[in-house]
Amino acid sequence: MAWHAAYPQLLWLMTDDAHYGPTFRHSNALAREVGAFPQRHDPWQHPRSTRHARRLPFFFGGEEWATYVHVEHAHDLGAHEYEAYHALGKPVFLGEDRYEQDHGPRLDPTHLRYWQRRLSSARLLAGGAANHVGRWWAVQPYAETGTRPTT
Repeated sequence: MAWHAAYPQLLWLMTDDAHYGPTFRHSNALAREVGAFPQRHDPWQHPRSTRHARRLPFFFGGEEWATYVHVEHAHDLGAHEYEAYHALGKPVFLGEDRYEQDHGPRLDPTHLRYWQRRLSSARLLAGGAANHVGRWWAVQPYAETGTRPTT
């Protein structure tokens, strides 16, 4: 762990696309156990969190091992989504918005370049960083979004 922790730009993400809450006690226990490990062993205490499935509220906000809120959403986060986590006093990180290749032209923004600039600008002005996802096996120009299968 110390070898990986030596990189200053590192952040720890315990699990990905998981369901948490009262009915998922094994998932809760796994995230807590794995999250406690870098809390005990990372000498530089890099940021730590876990990623919930899309549009689910962050379950571990009040726990010490989770130092930032990691969420997934359909698009960028607006003020109302951030407001839900304000009382935690932790950074909110939108780790994934959506895969545009999955939706095709019907659900894609009309002016994708504007949407991307807004996505980046909104986060940068809020003191964050933009993140946009795409399928690695079907990277294509925006003009072709949704025209090729992703399977």
